[in-house]
Amino acid sequence: MPYYAICSSCRKKFELVEGSMQYKQYKERKTKYFTCEKCNEQIRFAAIKQVFGDNNTSVIDDQ
Repeated sequence: MPYYAICSSCRKKFELVEGSMQYKQYKERKTKYFTCEKCNEQIRFAAIKQVFGDNNTSVIDDQ
């Protein structure tokens, strides 16, 4: 039985893949907020750019 959730970012309905962490959290009612695969990747890349962006090269220079 497939489960569906609404993405908290783009507000589109998407299917939760059986065996994924989001599927498990949905079944256990651990969280109310889910993101689709596309929005999840955008959030992930934005966080990576924030850490390793142009303004934060001191982390790389110290090595």
